Parts: sequence; structure tokens; C-alpha cells
Amino acid sequence: MQLKKTLINRFLPLIDKKILSLQGAFYYLQNQNLEKMLNSPVQNLRISKTAITLAPLIFSLAPYAKKILLNGSRGKGINRNNDVYELTVVSNHATTVRQMIKKYSIKLNSPLRVEIFHPTEAFRIESQNMPQSDLLSSGIVLWQSPNQIIDLEK
Repeated sequence: MQLKKTLINRFLPLIDKKILSLQGAFYYLQNQNLEKMLNSPVQNLRISKTAITLAPLIFSLAPYAKKILLNGSRGKGINRNNDVYELTVVSNHATTVRQMIKKYSIKLNSPLRVEIFHPTEAFRIESQNMPQSDLLSSGIVLWQSPNQIIDLEK
């Protein structure tokens, strides 16, 4: 237990305060309580590392997105270094989002796979429990617009 606390205490100061102060909610880094992080520190450190790696992309997408989720092995914290980055983006601006993702994906060492949903389509998928609803409900929320914030404990 002491080793876990030491890992967390050493890691937390490395998180750039600008990431935590982004208007909206950079959820994963803001809302992880210490108990959750201590239960599976390796997975949480991997997810946090991925979130920090993707932070420039998330910041550039934020004005155009309602919600950005991290899915797949990186969203579970069980990834290898070369695993694909899987994102789900809910946005009214699909063309702009695709252009930004194309520019940013060149900078990554691993492929970037992105699913983009229009907000009305996302709502329909979630409310009707369609097969794609896993993409919208099981991922790690990296960013959500302030007017879309919901209870994280659900």
C-alpha cells in the first residue's frame, strides 16, 4: 500500500496545471479520487499518460466537441506502447474534427482511430441502447462541454 501511495504522490505533481484548469472538464485527470487510483495504479498511470499525450488534440477539439471519450485498450489502461488510440467524439463539426485529427495523428507513434457522432445521433444511440452505445458509454470521458456535464457517479 505504501508503494502505491508513493507512486501516486510522485506522479500527481507532474500533471500540468493547465490541463486541470481547462474550461469544461478534462474529466479523467480532474475527477480521479485517490482511492480509485490506488486500486489499480498501473492502469490509471497508463490512462493518465494517454490523456496527457492526447491533451494538445483534446484542447484543439474542445471548442468543436460536446464530448470526447477514450476507448479500447488505452481507455482500460491495459495497452502496449504501439496500441491504437481509439477516440469517440460527439460534435456538430465533423469536418473540422476530422481535419484536426488528421493533422495530429502524424505526431503520434501509434495509429489514431476516431468515431464521430452528431449529438442527435449520439442521443438516439444511447437512448435506444444500440450496438454503438458502448462507444458512448464505456469509454473514459476526457472532455465534455460545460453544458453537457453529468453526474460522474452514474
